Amino acid sequence: MSFKPSPHSKVTGTAASLLLILMGLLAGGAARHESITVDEVAHVGAGVSYLQKLDLRLNVEHPPLAKVLAALPLVMRGAKADYSNPSWAFSNGFFKQYLGEWVFGHWFVTRWNDPYGTMFWARVPMLLITLLLGWLVYLCGTKLGNAWGGLLCLSAYATMPVFLTFGPLVLTDIVFTLFTLLTLWTFADMWQSPARGIVLKSGQMTLLKMPVRTASTMTAVVAMDGLLAFRTKVWSLDR
Repeated sequence: MSFKPSPHSKVTGTAASLLLILMGLLAGGAARHESITVDEVAHVGAGVSYLQKLDLRLNVEHPPLAKVLAALPLVMRGAKADYSNPSWAFSNGFFKQYLGEWVFGHWFVTRWNDPYGTMFWARVPMLLITLLLGWLVYLCGTKLGNAWGGLLCLSAYATMPVFLTFGPLVLTDIVFTLFTLLTLWTFADMWQSPARGIVLKSGQMTLLKMPVRTASTMTAVVAMDGLLAFRTKVWSLDR
């Protein structure tokens, strides 16, 4: 993804950085005081078990990448999990884990560790990914229009309540959105200019997105790739 220099790039780049700093303060401050959400109960405990036990038995209905990233600071800080708890042994089965993951996650967050520190550090990687997505939105908007267009896109993103609220939470949505945007952008580059390097980059993005995909989301991305191909090749021939 290459970008031509713009006479306003320094001004808009500084403004974009300030917007992301403001977003980080607002979203991070809110996440510091928000109580744990329902999905986070299962996601945080499952992510830690992936790293500590190299066992994916918990929360198999969701891809692992977001949970692993959220668990990294917890494992590095020595988070404790009791794998002799009945909820762990009970969850050794596809349908049983749908019940056991909630009990294990609840004990992990509220009993075995400090809930406030646990949720704060679990949400830090998600906040960084939210800011990374914002920077990518700015870059894509800049390439599609100009530097001011990219700044307008980032302004809408950084001030949107849904991203400020849900961005730092330990959910799969923001990670999925980040890799979906990267996949579609590299696919468009490959379709318009199928050089060897661009094709390899598109393949790498597709492989990197596998840990955040499920069957339903993979179908959606394939459909979007098809629509993008139609837009860039077929429709352009008729105009």
